[in-house]
Order: sequence, then structure tokens, then C-alpha cells
Amino acid sequence: MLQLDFLAEGESENFQISLIDLSGRELMRQQVSSVAGIKRFGLNIADVPRGVYFAYLIGTTSADYVKVLLQ
Repeated sequence: MLQLDFLAEGESENFQISLIDLSGRELMRQQVSSVAGIKRFGLNIADVPRGVYFAYLIGTTSADYVKVLLQ
């Protein structure tokens, strides 16, 4: 399980979480709704092969990503 912690600043905000490989292929995408505060969300990566990926978090007012190394 890949856990992502993020800060939701708006009163209610919709997020899209995507896992992208180095070739730009999207392996998974999930929609998340959140209220203000620090949130934790998990992605089931049991079937994802070892390698380097990027986890993108895109909200209505912000976007960010983190590099993920699965060993």
C-alpha cells in the first residue's frame, strides 16, 4: 500500500490521484473528495511492478507530485 499524506485547504475539494510510470503511462487513477485538513490516502500497488513512478495529486486549486521508488 502506498500512503499519500496531503493538506486539503478548501472547505470541500475534489482530488485526482494518478500513478504514472517513466514513459508517461497512467497505471491507476482515483478520485477523492476531502474536507479541510491533513488527509491520508492509500493506493493499492500490489500489482504494480518494481520501478520508478510519479504519484500526482491534482486538486481544484493546486497540484503536486512525488517520485515513488518501488523495490
